Amino acid sequence: MAVAERFIKPQTQPTVEIYDAGAKDRETPRWLGYVGDRIPRRRKQENHWLRIGGCQERTVCIQKYVVEGYIPRAYATPVEQGRNIMPMDHLRHAGGKRLGAVSVEGEIIANNRDLGYTLVEPGDAVQNILRRAHNDHGMRNGVVELKSLYGRTWAEGHKPDESGVLDRVEALCFADGQAETLRELKNQIVEGLKLAALENLRFDDGKLFDLDTFGLEWEQSAADFYEWGMAKLDEENTNLRTGTHSAGLVYRYSALGELLLTQLEVVRQDRSQIEQWNQQFSQMRSQGQAAPEFNPSDLIELGRRLAQAEQQLAAKDAELETLRNPQKEHWKTREKREREAAAQQGEE
Repeated sequence: MAVAERFIKPQTQPTVEIYDAGAKDRETPRWLGYVGDRIPRRRKQENHWLRIGGCQERTVCIQKYVVEGYIPRAYATPVEQGRNIMPMDHLRHAGGKRLGAVSVEGEIIANNRDLGYTLVEPGDAVQNILRRAHNDHGMRNGVVELKSLYGRTWAEGHKPDESGVLDRVEALCFADGQAETLRELKNQIVEGLKLAALENLRFDDGKLFDLDTFGLEWEQSAADFYEWGMAKLDEENTNLRTGTHSAGLVYRYSALGELLLTQLEVVRQDRSQIEQWNQQFSQMRSQGQAAPEFNPSDLIELGRRLAQAEQQLAAKDAELETLRNPQKEHWKTREKREREAAAQQGEE
């Protein structure tokens, strides 16, 4: 048996005591945003609460939109203090607390099952969610923290009569519903924030809502989602071009791929009608059968549609390219642009 010349230990370094300034802010309310949609259509049919689209994260700190962990598409989502509930037998040595009676719509429900809980703070939840979102197969999938709402509670942004700051912004952006495509949704947000800037929206403490930063955060979410979605579609299109799998299976778009095709306005790469005909004809000829006749006008119509699709794709490429390089100028309020122009004239 070969023996190493000397005993080698892993390299170590002195212990460094790190002071985490953010630890004091673990209990501070936080907010997340996401402009994409990766919830399959079948899932939306099963649960109508998810019909707006968006994504679901593994956390107990997102509960405001009924479904746990649900971040609706293009809606600011609060991250609040949550509870991991489990039997007390599992928590007696873990610092857990016994769950008392629960009030649901005014009805008191007693805890007769000896359940307990451990607290999960918003700061810890956001850190875990963003760690996964910023490394989704090596890319950012579009979930971002809305730091312009840092420390704000749900009651500060939303009012029962829908007169809150966020109520107004959402109404101005999506009064006619949300667009299906990312490009059109981004335009809705841009135009809505321009209108919101004219209303001088303020929170209850009198502070002005920073719409410039708020808009840039959604812009970053759109840019991240676009890059991530195009990478996902590139993988699926590669499989489609490969054709039939060695096991006899045929590749097709996944449920996520179907959603991304619509949102990113990407032309499908499924096999064309001509390729399907050629495959069928070759198979029939190999079996000694005569290939059926088909109407040449079908080929002409197919060629016309393909040419039209290529023209549309070329026209949209320029618009979609803006998602790769966020343009901060689009998000500046009218007042800010006027101040910058006046300062420039003063320098001249």
